[in-house]
Amino acid sequence: MFIKIALTLAVIISAFLYIQKQRSSTVAPKRPQSQQQPQNRVITQIAIIIVASMALSSVALIYYEYSKNQRIVNVHIINTHTGKKSSYKARRGEISGRSFISINGKTVFLAETERMELESLN
Repeated sequence: MFIKIALTLAVIISAFLYIQKQRSSTVAPKRPQSQQQPQNRVITQIAIIIVASMALSSVALIYYEYSKNQRIVNVHIINTHTGKKSSYKARRGEISGRSFISINGKTVFLAETERMELESLN
């Protein structure tokens, strides 16, 4: 969550700086070409660094979510009336609400009297 906020702030700040630069270049008299180039390079380098860090963090977040969803967990279904316990193995990403798809491809739906417990295989 912190990364999302930091990236959003970085984009807002860079857009603000870009707009300020555009306003100052239209109002201020033109400087010689030799003085404008170093300032333009710095702004360009900062923009490239921000865009690269955003792309890198996006790739890292996507990889993290994918690997989390591919982890295999033990799913225990417990009938609250009888106490009967059934166990399955499923990928974490295949579990949604009161149903899941096991590793064997079996779709399991829970009744209102059943509860689901997840156990990590680590």
